[in-house]
Amino acid sequence: MQLAKATSIKRTRQARERMLRNRVVKSRVKTAVRRYLTALSENAENVEGAFREAVRQLDRAAARGVIHRNTAARRKSRLMSALRTARTTTPAAKQTEAAAGGRRRTRKPTKAAG
Repeated sequence: MQLAKATSIKRTRQARERMLRNRVVKSRVKTAVRRYLTALSENAENVEGAFREAVRQLDRAAARGVIHRNTAARRKSRLMSALRTARTTTPAAKQTEAAAGGRRRTRKPTKAAG
């Protein structure tokens, strides 16, 4: 009596190999994102470089099929949002805001047609 078909054994072996390969890619993504968030919280000078590396690793993982491309896009969007938020709360941004009269410059509202 046959315990397991050869195809199921092969599938198990392939799944294990893919899991190990994917684990490496996911680890690289997590490390890059962690380095970026650390640089962002410490107001380090290498924030842009860390951001580019995190985006690069996310793109590579999506291209290899380790994560879904929409997941990569969502995570990149959140990283960019965090960068924009950090830029507006930095001392340099506050000085620019103070020079502009303490408020951001916005467009004047237009009158509604009608």
